[in-house]
Amino acid sequence: MRTLETLLVLACLWTMLRLANHPVDDRLPATLACVVIVLLAAQLVFEGWRTPFLPVYPVAVGLLAWAWLFLPLRGPQSLVAAGLVLLLLGAAVGGCLILPSRILRPLEGPYPVGTVTMELDRRTRSDTASRYETFRPEPSVRLWYPAQIVPVRLGRELHLSARMRERLREVQLEPAIDGAPVGGKEPVPVLIYFPGWPGTRLQNLSLVRELASQGYLVASVEYPARTPGTSDGTFEDEVRRLDRPMQNYASDALFHESLVANDERLRHNVDDVSRILTRLTVLNGSGPANRLTGRLNLGRVGIVGYSFGGAVAAEARRLDPRIKAAVNIDGRHYGSALSHGVPAPYMFVGEELLTPSATELHSPDPATRYEAMLDEVDYANLAKHLRENGGIQVTVANTTHPNFCDDVLRSPVTRLTGGGRIDAQRALDILNRFVVNFFDRVLRDGASPMLTAPSPTFPEVRVDVYRQ
Repeated sequence: MRTLETLLVLACLWTMLRLANHPVDDRLPATLACVVIVLLAAQLVFEGWRTPFLPVYPVAVGLLAWAWLFLPLRGPQSLVAAGLVLLLLGAAVGGCLILPSRILRPLEGPYPVGTVTMELDRRTRSDTASRYETFRPEPSVRLWYPAQIVPVRLGRELHLSARMRERLREVQLEPAIDGAPVGGKEPVPVLIYFPGWPGTRLQNLSLVRELASQGYLVASVEYPARTPGTSDGTFEDEVRRLDRPMQNYASDALFHESLVANDERLRHNVDDVSRILTRLTVLNGSGPANRLTGRLNLGRVGIVGYSFGGAVAAEARRLDPRIKAAVNIDGRHYGSALSHGVPAPYMFVGEELLTPSATELHSPDPATRYEAMLDEVDYANLAKHLRENGGIQVTVANTTHPNFCDDVLRSPVTRLTGGGRIDAQRALDILNRFVVNFFDRVLRDGASPMLTAPSPTFPEVRVDVYRQ
């Protein structure tokens, strides 16, 4: 369960106990009921509702009425009311532990989604952290793939088994079947997904699931991998070390030093891309006991990433010849991709890129000034390199950076999520549709009308195609 959900359930329990065991004119239960309503509002705004948690909301409102309207519930009536509250809270808690924790659109592809964790071979001793990036963690890699259709009962058993292995913690597996057999008959194209900074969580679950349902194997990457024997404290410390600010605005020297550190992390991530492809090659050629043996089309490999993950995708496309296509989701460019561009097929999807003004470039605020400097260089180079190398730029009107990941769904209040004026779910639908269409075109030789002409379905989208 999420933090505010847990607090809300505990507050409801405490309030119910006070009401059931004290006179109705006691003011403490009334105060507790107000706390419950505040927590309810905060949970709806910051975490959003989900179906399994719905029974808690009438409980919270009922407790408020019980406390403030001085309903004369005594003896058996009080016990019945308390029992009903416990029943509803128990149903909500059980539902949150077992059922999906996110409300996601139904898959459009023909396949259900299977998922499994993949372990990488260890790095060599010489391949360690360098001067700026003093901590280099192992990546955690989860494979999402088109699965065979399994009986409903077996699917539920597999899902419950996965949740028990995760100690009933909230996990982002839904609605994927852990350990399901790979579906289809032909080898499937392979995609690698990288999240945005600092890379510690999957930010485009809806996109990854949709790609898998459309017949792609997607290897999603997160940092750090939790190796056996790692304590909670050690793991949390590793996450904190990864989560440093991308840019240091304290001085020119520190700002440029942070850019060097970003380039180093970029190289580490690109090296992990190569390790993932090497491991998939091994699994594709291993014995019959492995579910992936002979099921991967490693001649058709793509990569996609959001934000800093988009920079990883662009750089990996440039440096690793096994990668045939890349999608950068609203990310800047670093490394050689910034200076030399990305070979086509390459697609950049994002918000409207407005050249920074002179006011921003000379702002007394260091963050505004430095960010404007980065944008000026990146936007100019992107336009230049698309003209030289070819590629596609997809611009979605009325969006901001958060509109291109699932984080924007955490609240309907755009001021809290940072999203633009566009409907949050529509922006993600556009992203998913165009990314699937792009990879279908370049990895499956499919038709791509959305990438060649304006789409009446998505009038807020502008597509610029650059021929090589």
